[in-house]
Amino acid sequence: RLSARGDSEDLVERLRLIQTLQARVEDLVSALLKLARIDAGVIKLVCGDVDARELVRKSFEPLAIAFDIADVRFSADVQDGASYEGDLTWSVEALENILKNCMEHTPAGGCVSVRVTEDVLACRIRIEDTGPGIAESDLPHIFERFYRVDKSRSKARGGTGLGLAIVKHAASYHGARIELESELGCGTTITVRFPAQEQIEA
Repeated sequence: RLSARGDSEDLVERLRLIQTLQARVEDLVSALLKLARIDAGVIKLVCGDVDARELVRKSFEPLAIAFDIADVRFSADVQDGASYEGDLTWSVEALENILKNCMEHTPAGGCVSVRVTEDVLACRIRIEDTGPGIAESDLPHIFERFYRVDKSRSKARGGTGLGLAIVKHAASYHGARIELESELGCGTTITVRFPAQEQIEA
């Protein structure tokens, strides 16, 4: 027979599980609504000068606690003055989704790093993790909706399988190009190349 303390601990655990499941459902609904807007063609970019340093800061802040809990380090190296023409809100959405995905697939003690550089051709945002890497057969499907490389790991951490699909569309709306490099046992690198303003005007 459980003691009053045992009953109380069991109740707390059940409430935590309900809270976790609720958060997962909310994330899924939010992602589906965003993709529905994309499919309906109602996305309107509010373009302006996106400061890369502000972009990285706003993308990481909502994930800071999750990084601490997962024991994954975060580092950022942003070139002074790096920027591009785009929508800050959707840019943050895309980068936050990439960072979250990298964190969820990086084991404790690992690191996710961001490096931003700019030249006359593009503003490049390079995100690198120290995770297990991705098999070559999975690479073509990474940005597909609901696709999971490690289904058991993603499910356990609450991933929706939609974050990178949103990234793909957000990049497309900006005329940006995504490059994915990965090898099993060697981590993953995602580079998003936003065209420089001179290239857009040309």
